[in-house]
Amino acid sequence: EGPLRFHAWAEGRWVLMFSHPLALTPICTTEVASLSRFRADFDRRGVRLLGLSNSSLEGQRRWHADIEAIYGFGVGFPIVSDEAGVVTDLFGMIHEKQHPTCAIRKS
Repeated sequence: EGPLRFHAWAEGRWVLMFSHPLALTPICTTEVASLSRFRADFDRRGVRLLGLSNSSLEGQRRWHADIEAIYGFGVGFPIVSDEAGVVTDLFGMIHEKQHPTCAIRKS
């Protein structure tokens, strides 16, 4: 939670940035849990994980708690809450045939 100073956070590492439409959805849950499960492997390779979602911060909190309850481990990496779609629009992550206001699944 709080501001992410991207360049300082990512310095000297690769960043795998991915997006997903919304928190608390089944496919997104398994995808994020899988990335979380292998986070140590990404760390060993010098790769930071960064998610992007159009869900609210409160929705993210509930979702992360669900993931921990279901899988037995936490998310362990930042997921940016982009409710207004600023970053989503900047990176062209909207596909009108999927959903007009939510980021597509992309990495």
